[in-house]
Amino acid sequence: MKSNKNKNITPILLIIAVAAILRTIYLVQFSGSPLFSFPLGPDVQEYDQWAKKIMSGGFLWHEAHIHAPFYPLFLSGLFRMFFLDYFSIRFFQLFMGFAAALPLYLCLLRIKFADKEAVAGRKDFVPIVFLALWAVYPPLIYYQAELVSEALLIPLLCCLIYFLYRAEGLSKDGNPSDTALFFFALAGLFGGLAAVTHPLSLAFIGIECVYLACMWLKNKTAENKKRTILPLLLFLSLTLVPVVPVCIYNSFISGRAVFIQKNSGFNFFLGNNANATGSCYLRPGPEWDEVHRNGEIKAKEKGVSKDRYFIDETLSHMLSHPLDASLLFAKKALMVWNFREYTAGADVSAFRFFTPFQRLGKWSFGLLGALALAGIFVGIRCRDFRCSYRHFIFLTLAFWLVQTLFVTSGRYRIAMLPALFLFAAYFFVRHICRIRSIKGKLASLGALACAAAVIFLPFDSADIKRERAEADTILGEALIKQGKYSEAEELLKRSLNVLGGWSRTYILLGDILLRQKRYDDAKAMFERAVELAPYSPLGYMNIGALYSDMGDKCNAELYLKKALEKDPESPEALYNYGYFLFRCRKFKEAKKEYLLCLKRDPANRKALNGLGGIGIVAGNFSVAEEYFERALKLDPKNSQLMVNLALASCSRGKNLKAIIWLNRALEISPGLPSALKLKELIEKPRK
Repeated sequence: MKSNKNKNITPILLIIAVAAILRTIYLVQFSGSPLFSFPLGPDVQEYDQWAKKIMSGGFLWHEAHIHAPFYPLFLSGLFRMFFLDYFSIRFFQLFMGFAAALPLYLCLLRIKFADKEAVAGRKDFVPIVFLALWAVYPPLIYYQAELVSEALLIPLLCCLIYFLYRAEGLSKDGNPSDTALFFFALAGLFGGLAAVTHPLSLAFIGIECVYLACMWLKNKTAENKKRTILPLLLFLSLTLVPVVPVCIYNSFISGRAVFIQKNSGFNFFLGNNANATGSCYLRPGPEWDEVHRNGEIKAKEKGVSKDRYFIDETLSHMLSHPLDASLLFAKKALMVWNFREYTAGADVSAFRFFTPFQRLGKWSFGLLGALALAGIFVGIRCRDFRCSYRHFIFLTLAFWLVQTLFVTSGRYRIAMLPALFLFAAYFFVRHICRIRSIKGKLASLGALACAAAVIFLPFDSADIKRERAEADTILGEALIKQGKYSEAEELLKRSLNVLGGWSRTYILLGDILLRQKRYDDAKAMFERAVELAPYSPLGYMNIGALYSDMGDKCNAELYLKKALEKDPESPEALYNYGYFLFRCRKFKEAKKEYLLCLKRDPANRKALNGLGGIGIVAGNFSVAEEYFERALKLDPKNSQLMVNLALASCSRGKNLKAIIWLNRALEISPGLPSALKLKELIEKPRK
């Protein structure tokens, strides 16, 4: 008996070991990227910044976001737990992502098929193959290590499915026990959390609600009907617990009805307008900004929200061109299954395939998708398959439909992977390994050939040159943060060959030149940025910072105020104007600007440091100490911040605390002059 248990557990332990090794290898390789500790780019940067705002005390947001709130809240907890160590944070997400497979593995062990192949005295290897696929699949590892909502969404969906199976297993003849009702409630709660992590989950939750309603209607025993409706009521009620407060709060701060997140109207437009290709063809940049700006103008003219405007425009186009809309829907329905990993957010090819590990698995969806789709083709005709794997089928159907309705991408289909792993394992075990008859083998090969035809359809390929140029701008910004200016300048200049109209690139190049005191060249770059984006405050702000650095206070104030005219609530513009006032020794006015900056961006580390500096100047050392400590939480490896905190601490007579911080600063930056000088002053014996 003991020997059998060991035999059963050995493959699982081996798979867990392989999963841990592959994830560690990937993280070690990924740590060589400039983006590893500086998350930049669409979505990733926004989640990172929002989580830091929550960490800094901005738990409640001041305007509806384009993202759902639960992942930033979760990420802020990881930031606190691991002191902003990105290796630990990413590894935790990878560990959590793999651990999410284990409850589903246990569910699959309990599923018994009634077909002849399953009862022939042989062990069912579907669960173990399912777990093995989960352990080694490269795209899943990539996204689980990224700072995107899918890293949390998959574990939540897995818990939802697990608790539904557990609840149904404890319901006899449609009559749920008290424990079963508890599990239905838990399933609903995880469904609600999934919805406030990624609203597309509501499609899956809606299908599950329809299924539970059908199960209730199916039970025709009058005395049981009151109790058999409880699973549906509990599931739906607990789903609404996280969703309703988010909707109410978003609507309250927006002054109009807003759902879990804003921008859903634009997402609908992105996937269904006259220029739509089926994927996220419109990328953040001048074209993106232009579409949003025009949308805001037209929405104001019509007296509706921007989301409402985009929805109306899209529906108008679809009704005017029904054939084109139908063909586009059909195209997207097939693109969901395409082997290409279409881009959404900061997952352009240069980043997805940065590591050798990911490059080796570049075509992995071709294999997984073909096996999974073949499994669906052959399995959907089998009653056992439909009944036993019902929740996995619902998951696939839901995310296939929402991508067909909106846009497709490799990232958005990540939520389908738990089901795809199962269907691929089912086909491999039952229709490749176990089929003995020639007829059966031919049928399996036919299903696989049909699936492969869908997977490898020659749909739109990515614009590699544009993706490479976009990646260069993001990598260039990260390299600037690391102080590698020559490398950053090379990448940014290369990107201009393709993206010559991007004002952001000229601002980054100007920033490099400004740091090198090449004022005339820097000014030319910033003026070009203003020319390309006269509506943006960033170009004016940087020209103001340049004049300030040159000592031309008159022009500096002029351009910094111009920046605030363009956007009075821009945290960057508010900080830079505050810093200018600080340098002019107008501390009261500088403090006002810094506080306004923090109101918009509680995680603005520079503004916190500035307020700490004002506290030092004013002799209010306790306040200065508090601000420096808050700044250090956001940048825990900043040696100069440690020196600032040490100065505030020793000014309050806390010499021991000051020495501790100075020693830490010197560990990070040996020979740091400010740290050595302050340490010498503290340790110097009084005469």
